[in-house]
Parts: sequence; C-alpha cells; structure tokens
Amino acid sequence: MKRIVIYVLNIVPLIEDAVFEAHFAQMHRDRQKKILRLSHRMDQNRSLGAGILLAQGLLSYGIAYRDAEITMDQNGKPYLAGIAGVSGSFETSQERPYQNIHFCLTHSGNYAAAAFAPVPVGVDLEHLRACNEALIRRCFTEEEQKELTLCSGRNREELFLRYWTVKESAAKWNGRGMRLPFRQIRLREDRMVEIMDQQKRTACYLREYEIRDGDELYRIAVCAGTEDFAERPLWIKV
Repeated sequence: MKRIVIYVLNIVPLIEDAVFEAHFAQMHRDRQKKILRLSHRMDQNRSLGAGILLAQGLLSYGIAYRDAEITMDQNGKPYLAGIAGVSGSFETSQERPYQNIHFCLTHSGNYAAAAFAPVPVGVDLEHLRACNEALIRRCFTEEEQKELTLCSGRNREELFLRYWTVKESAAKWNGRGMRLPFRQIRLREDRMVEIMDQQKRTACYLREYEIRDGDELYRIAVCAGTEDFAERPLWIKV
C-alpha cells in the first residue's frame, strides 16, 4: 500500500509563455478545455499547475495522464474512472477500477498542491488574507469563534487561515465538499478532525504544512482515514 503523498508546485514560472505552452501541450484534453475556459491568465496558470501535479501523481502509479479517464461522482469530486485501452464499464465508485488510487487537487495564489493516497483524501491550500467575518459567523463553531475573539491582527488572520484549510480539506475528504455545513467540522486537540454529518460522527487524521514566500504565508491541510503520510511534501519544478 502506498503512503499518502503531497505534491506542491510554485506556478510562477508558468507566467512565461514558452513554459506555459510546453506544459499545456502535455495535458489531457479535458484539462486543456478547463484551462481555456478561464479568462484570466493567473487562473489558467493555477489550473495548469494542478494538472501538472495530477500528471505527476498518476505517473507514480505508472499511469500516463493522457490515458486517464477522470470523471466526477455525484458530489462533484473527481476520481479515476479508467485508463484508455482497458476495457470495462463501471457505474459506481465501489465498482470502478483503480479504486485504491485517490487524489485531491487545490491551488491558491502562487501555488498548487495535490494529495494522492490509497484511501479517500482531502487537501486544501490557502494564502493569508483578511478574515471573512460572514464565514466566521456561518461556518465556525462557537468555540472557534471564541478563540478568534481572543486574538487580533495577523494572529487572528493566521488562526482563521488554519481553521478554514482544515475545514475545507475535511469536507473534501468526506466527499460532500461545500455541501457539508462547515460548523459540523471540528479540529480536535489530538490533531484529528471530527465531522458530524447527517447524524453520523466520523474522524480523520490531519497533517498541516506552511509555505513562507517572502511576506506571504500559505497553509496546506490534508485529511485522510489513515495516518500513513509521507514524511514531507514533494516539491515539483517546472
């Protein structure tokens, strides 16, 4: 069984047209279409960066990205449904081939990240920004809101960033994504994340990482049902 591996990519080099075009040409046609639907170049760079990491992760399983059939489940979560040249029709995630290859993609600012695992996995990457007060009221537990009131300035922004990345990665792991009420996601003191979803309580393991880029701060949160994580993220260069 493979361990959970996190890939990280700085997308800044993709600003160069020649670098962008070289990697764009290697993308699956569906990723190319997704990139071209975006109107802003930086958004295109981020989507291309996520595609580069998806290709890298699949290659670690011996799968060429161009041969991969990526589709969405009923909650909009992507998964590997098949490989070109391999026969078989599979209706559900339980029946689909390669069901032990799970992945999740994310990007923010100048970075993209991906997690690959033998079990369902969720990853979120965000950069530091001003607290969103409406999100705090709607998505944070009473205990989390209280913790935020006890700090101010950058400390408050960093705590908000941590809570948000944890919640979003846990929601992706759960499979429901933004359909899951974030107030039902709670970071426990034992560094696990607890989710109460439709009267069912589940918990997942959490790993967190920081990226410091000059004055910029990024956080990555990864949630999974196993604690068998690789020691550190793998940095991919373009």
